[in-house]
Amino acid sequence: MFDRRFLMLAVGGVALGAVVLVGAGLMVRRKANKLRANMRSVSRGVYNFGTALQLLSGADAEDACENGTCC
Repeated sequence: MFDRRFLMLAVGGVALGAVVLVGAGLMVRRKANKLRANMRSVSRGVYNFGTALQLLSGADAEDACENGTCC
């Protein structure tokens, strides 16, 4: 039905497409992990900054905020 050269070309194209998809998936995963780590770092920095501001303003430590007396 199809000649051998066409079948080999189709198989090669499918294999190349699979390799490209796997490579793109790995790159997206790596970038997502970096973004997630950066967001965690920023969140931790904002939390630490807020805690420092609370302590500088004379508020008690986190225990008072957890009990709802300062927040």
